[in-house]
Amino acid sequence: MRIVSNRRTAFEFIDHLFSEDFSVMDINKEFKLFFDETIHTFNSKIEFANTLNRKVDLGQSVCLIGHNATLDEELTIGIDKVDQNYEGFEKHYKISLIPGIGQRITGAERYTDFSFYLTRLLPRLTAPTDYVCEIVCQDFDS
Repeated sequence: MRIVSNRRTAFEFIDHLFSEDFSVMDINKEFKLFFDETIHTFNSKIEFANTLNRKVDLGQSVCLIGHNATLDEELTIGIDKVDQNYEGFEKHYKISLIPGIGQRITGAERYTDFSFYLTRLLPRLTAPTDYVCEIVCQDFDS
């Protein structure tokens, strides 16, 4: 997804988007970020948020390990800063959501049911502070 936002920080945006049955903590209730080819674990939400914001502001690709309570699955959430700005919005992000085993389409279990994720996430992006520019769903053979 490409999203523009007026939320102050990348963490504020992610924390809003992945609330309720999605969490920015992994299944073990730890805050984890992947950058510089290493997984980093943080003891506090503040330390996690500050590192996420700093890395994204510097233009570095960052992934966090999240958790979906409904499916009891971990998922990877990538966030990249996009340099192109939109009038009326201060931030522009590319968000990648990579489900674990994921919700599958009944009768076609090989394919991910992206509507499961989109119907939970997109309503959170209807506030005047956020605007969805693009949604792309891809399913690959492993």
